[in-house]
Amino acid sequence: MVGVEKLKAKLQDVFDMILPPMEEEYMAEEPKIREKKETDRAVSETYAHQEQYKVAGGDPVYVDHREYAQERPAGYSERPQRPQFTVHTTRPAELSVQVFVPASFDHVTDIADDLRIQKACIVNYEKLEETEQRHISDFVNGVCYAMDGTVTRITERIYLYVPEGVDVSESIPYPIVD
Repeated sequence: MVGVEKLKAKLQDVFDMILPPMEEEYMAEEPKIREKKETDRAVSETYAHQEQYKVAGGDPVYVDHREYAQERPAGYSERPQRPQFTVHTTRPAELSVQVFVPASFDHVTDIADDLRIQKACIVNYEKLEETEQRHISDFVNGVCYAMDGTVTRITERIYLYVPEGVDVSESIPYPIVD
C-alpha cells in the first residue's frame, strides 16, 4: 500500500505540474493583485502633483515642480534674458568712412587730411591712368604708414586706408570677376 500511495502522490505532483489546481492559483494570485493595486494607488496619490519623465532602461523619474516654483517678480518671463553690457570709451562711438574718387594728384591732400583726423578712406582709382594712380597711392601709403594705419586692397583699383586702432579683418576671399 505504501508503494501505491507513493505512486499516487507522484502522479498527483506531475498532474499538478501540468495543470495546477485553479483554486490554489487563484487564491495565491489574489493577494498579489490586491497588493499591486494598492501599490499603484499609493504611487498615483504620491505622484499626483508630480510630472513623470520616462528614463531609458530604468524606472520613471517623478519631478515635483512645486518645490522649484517661486513667486516671480513682475515682468518675469520664462525666456532667459541675455546680459546687457554698456561700454564706456573716450573715443567717438562711430567710425566715419570717406569715399574718394580722385581725378588728379591735387586731391591727395584731402585724403591725407581725413586720415590725419582718424577717418577711414576708400579710394577708387578707376578713373585715373596707371602712372597717376601709382603716384597718388604712393603718397597715401606713406601717410598711412606714418600714422601707423593699414591699407587693404579691395579690388585691383579700389583700396581701403584706415587709421591706427581700426581692425580690418577679411572673411573668406572670393575672386572678383570683371
